Amino acid sequence: MRSRVISRAISAEILVTEDNLRDYYNKHLDEFREDEYRLQQIFISNKKKDANKIALKAYSLLQEGKAFEDVAREFSDDPTAPLGGDLGYVKKDDLIPELKEGLSVIMPGTYTHVIRTPYGFHILKLVQEKKGDLIPYEQVKARIHERIVQIESEKRYKEFIEKLRKSSYIEVKI
Repeated sequence: MRSRVISRAISAEILVTEDNLRDYYNKHLDEFREDEYRLQQIFISNKKKDANKIALKAYSLLQEGKAFEDVAREFSDDPTAPLGGDLGYVKKDDLIPELKEGLSVIMPGTYTHVIRTPYGFHILKLVQEKKGDLIPYEQVKARIHERIVQIESEKRYKEFIEKLRKSSYIEVKI
């Protein structure tokens, strides 16, 4: 119901100008960079029996100071295991949300906690972070338009509901 109210009553009235689009782009340039990460991975497939226990064992070995490459060779199901789990450079946008979230809280040279995904369990080491090139405005213009409409719709929806609450009389009888 909420989405119908937003799409029919609110979103249809939102006017986004070229100036609004360019202003949003210029204020949020970091959102429009193709950042890359050089990663190493320990991956334990969820098809393995006791995959969670194996992942936790690998993580505990890392915390004890064992080299990431050695733990990857010993435990990882990923094809890169013989290479110490080296994935090379991966674009941030190519990662699934769970991995992106895990990487957002670590610094180069450190590794994530055990991350569960639909595929299994991952431990990622961020070797290097490389700021990517800025995506040209014309390529992201439609995405910016959708984002501005979404933000403004949410704002107007909250105002609309607040106005309804203030003008409504509700009597609770128990």
